[in-house]
Amino acid sequence: MATLPTQDSYTAGVPVTAPVLNKNVRDALNFLLAPPQVLLTRSTSWTLASASNPRLITEWNSEIVDTDGMWNPTPNPSRLTAQTPGLYELTIFVHYPSALNGGSGNVICGIQLNANGGVWAGTPESRIAEDGRPLNNGTSPSSGTSSDLVVEQYMNAGDYVEFYAGQSSGSSASMGANAFSLFCAARWVASG
Repeated sequence: MATLPTQDSYTAGVPVTAPVLNKNVRDALNFLLAPPQVLLTRSTSWTLASASNPRLITEWNSEIVDTDGMWNPTPNPSRLTAQTPGLYELTIFVHYPSALNGGSGNVICGIQLNANGGVWAGTPESRIAEDGRPLNNGTSPSSGTSSDLVVEQYMNAGDYVEFYAGQSSGSSASMGANAFSLFCAARWVASG
């Protein structure tokens, strides 16, 4: 867990020493220059089934960076758990293959918060945000369709988020296996 720097209040006439400057200036600046963050991808192919209410929790298997131990592949590869309380910027990006472009339906991605270890039961209250788009909006791009989402969410230490993806084209989609097809990130941006 990263240590949030605490700032002292100064009193007139009290001498400023090197330890006081280190604690109040150096340590605070170092924390802000390298805040807790994580970036994960899925480096193996996977299948995303089609459903009328498509939400599949995404399991990650490749860590690009994790400066605060937010991801533990065993036993919960789908979770990002806050170790340091604060406001986090949460991001998910899903690129859907071009094979879906001929279909109809929607593609979605989303983020759900499981506060204090509570298990998500599909209730709308636990969904922080969701991005949904028509699968075929008339452009039929040859490179596929993407869905992405960036939100800010306050998290206490121990709260975790899970990211999900889905599609309702009528057939399963074979999803790619590289960092540009599917990734998620979390970055501490402010204290509470």
